[in-house]
Amino acid sequence: MKPFYPSATKGAILILEPQTASLQIAQYAREQGYEPIVVTADRHEIEAVREPYRACLDAISDWHIVDYWRPDAGFRTKLSNLIERHATVGVHSRSELCLPAEAEIRRLLGLPYAEADEIASWTDKLSLRRKLQRAGLSQLACLDAACLADAPRWPFPGDAVFKPRRGVDSLGVRRCRSQADVADAIRSYGEMISGTIKDTVDRHYLREFESGVFVEEAAHGELLSVEGIVEAGHFRPIGITGRNLYTRNPVIELGFRFPYEPAAAVAILSKAEAILAAIGYRDGAVHMEMMVDAAGSIELIDFNPRLVGSDVMLAMNRAYGTRIEDVMLRLGTGRESGVVPCEPVCFIDSRSFFAEDGVDHLQSISFPEHPHLIHGLARKAPGACLEPPPKQVSGIVGSFTVSGASADEAAFHARWIADQIRINGAYRIDR
Repeated sequence: MKPFYPSATKGAILILEPQTASLQIAQYAREQGYEPIVVTADRHEIEAVREPYRACLDAISDWHIVDYWRPDAGFRTKLSNLIERHATVGVHSRSELCLPAEAEIRRLLGLPYAEADEIASWTDKLSLRRKLQRAGLSQLACLDAACLADAPRWPFPGDAVFKPRRGVDSLGVRRCRSQADVADAIRSYGEMISGTIKDTVDRHYLREFESGVFVEEAAHGELLSVEGIVEAGHFRPIGITGRNLYTRNPVIELGFRFPYEPAAAVAILSKAEAILAAIGYRDGAVHMEMMVDAAGSIELIDFNPRLVGSDVMLAMNRAYGTRIEDVMLRLGTGRESGVVPCEPVCFIDSRSFFAEDGVDHLQSISFPEHPHLIHGLARKAPGACLEPPPKQVSGIVGSFTVSGASADEAAFHARWIADQIRINGAYRIDR
């Protein structure tokens, strides 16, 4: 039976290419009397969303299908017509792909918005790195990949990281130790871009906004991320997220810990605030990945002008006993977010995993019973063909989330559960 929702009397909220947590926001908007309208290039992919988000689909009032996301004149005209047709009062964008469209919608609605060149300066990772260098906020060397080929020797003091200038989901990202490694990374990235990219958002973003590749000095230390809201230039932190990394390739993130309370928390949040001021980010959600070493050096390694992905919003709600959806709905309609410091009521540890290399088809995933297991989820359907190595985020087969009275307790439960999970009844997980 479909849930009962109140009449949509407050106007429409355009939800651009929703993925997981964005569907929660759509559902919350419907509960509050708004009309959620999904704008997407692939309705079927959204309708196939994994648990626990499928129940949110019933909240969607209408769908609008687009062929592409480049904000050209024709696309802007379609947006204007859509806004008028549905008496639109707000907008929410989940990914970098939709940021230019979101800005155009906010402009038409009279809400604070960013110009196209500002968005490009935040999402182009090479340009952002150079801006941080000029502001004295980064010590990491960087170089366009084409220039690196002509360098007489390896120009970095150690390892470097090959990245698309506008990348997503760590696709194409590779750690390199030589110019030969970079040449191979360029070749592999070209094959990926011209090959099959299953995820709609990844495919459109990597192809419609492709701007080349670069290499930057590898940062060392612990990876974490800062989540927050910026309103009229004022940074309002929501919390810090610890990262669980793939043991065989630490550039791939396989889950998170929230809230995370590192010893350097005050310095980390201060650095985040300084970066936001330096790059001119004034309104919107932020997800800022940082590397913190033992000496206290803090380097931004990825900046995302959007809400954090994965299941982190679920974790925020459980950890704080709140509804972050309300914060995002307020942000999307131009109202004050209401973000206030919170004390956690519990700590969350969420972990994703791959199948072992020898498993080429998924038949089943079994999770053990445990009182602190919130949910264990298969991320692919039974019978799915699994990708061969090297592993990418798209190859994740499952995930699970646990709670604990402390971060250490949650991590202890997570490690025990991970050791008991079996794929196809016999194989251990790759994590």
